[in-house]
Amino acid sequence: MMFGKLVFGPFFLLFSSSKSLFKSVSVPAVIYFLVNMEMQGVLDFFWASGWLIGGVAYIVLECVLLLLMTLLGVNATRVVLLGGSLSAVGVRWTKRESAYFLYTLLFMLPLYLMTLPEIFLNKAPLEVRFAYSLLYLVLMIGWVWVFSRLLLVFPSIAVDGRMSLKDSWRLTRKYQWVFLLSILCVGGMFVVMGGMLQLIPFGHIAVHAFHTLLALVVSLMLAAYYAEVVVKEIRPEHDRFATEE
Repeated sequence: MMFGKLVFGPFFLLFSSSKSLFKSVSVPAVIYFLVNMEMQGVLDFFWASGWLIGGVAYIVLECVLLLLMTLLGVNATRVVLLGGSLSAVGVRWTKRESAYFLYTLLFMLPLYLMTLPEIFLNKAPLEVRFAYSLLYLVLMIGWVWVFSRLLLVFPSIAVDGRMSLKDSWRLTRKYQWVFLLSILCVGGMFVVMGGMLQLIPFGHIAVHAFHTLLALVVSLMLAAYYAEVVVKEIRPEHDRFATEE
């Protein structure tokens, strides 16, 4: 029962709050799509000037994408958890967005570090690349599990809550496996759908639009988890997790 709610809940939120979401996340979502689509071309230009300049350009562009993901995530979470809609511009930046961005950067850093070896394995023997792929898969599942235990902090920040990483770890203890399976299930669906989009005409544009949708769905997934655990079960008894008015 809960597994179905967690897997399909984000899509229900997406359609049921579509008008408010469109008003609140349209600007950061469009900018995210454009930056993501042009990123590779920009990086190729800077990589031609040397690995140092290319590396700096990569870090800057990734930070820009994370900033846009922050705006998208905070706005979407506030819409579905607090109701109503936000400013049509949707680009207000406060301490709330700064905290959300720093946590996003903290969680994304291991993923960036896990992909670094690929730079040096392009010409490695096949068996070495295969071993790295297996190691990457194990590390990725481990990362998803840790993320599933700490994810409540993101929607809490978005709605001005006061939940710590320790609180999230404790509250998700009895939900850890259903959270993990639901994340892997939704992630697997998006991987398959993204691969299929690459086969259609103008697939590269469709894939970048799909990545933008994925960023939105991830935020709605976190909101669904927060609503299931905190809003329904914890808040009535522990009002210290309630949002500040």
